[in-house]
Amino acid sequence: MNEERNSVIGQELQKARLDKGLSLDDIHHTTKIQKRYLAAIENGQFDQLPGAFYERAFVRQYAAAVGLDVADFMYHDLFEKLKTFGLHKIEKDKVVLKPYLLKK
Repeated sequence: MNEERNSVIGQELQKARLDKGLSLDDIHHTTKIQKRYLAAIENGQFDQLPGAFYERAFVRQYAAAVGLDVADFMYHDLFEKLKTFGLHKIEKDKVVLKPYLLKK
């Protein structure tokens, strides 16, 4: 994830947490993610996390803990890029790549 996107993700998660009246301790108890990592996520400092796998996993858990739609939250940028190029369609709340993109 890039620095600008990391900052936006952190701000969105923090806003959702505060809107629900939750503390970092509450999120820690729900997700079992260390508070220092939760604070790093909110500050957009993903370089403080143990690795790329954990970036995605922790953000997904955090988003779920504050009631965000995890798929929409995690893949919003990807959906927008696909839409820009007309490479997908949405059917019953799922993204489907157009057939010519799938190689046999």
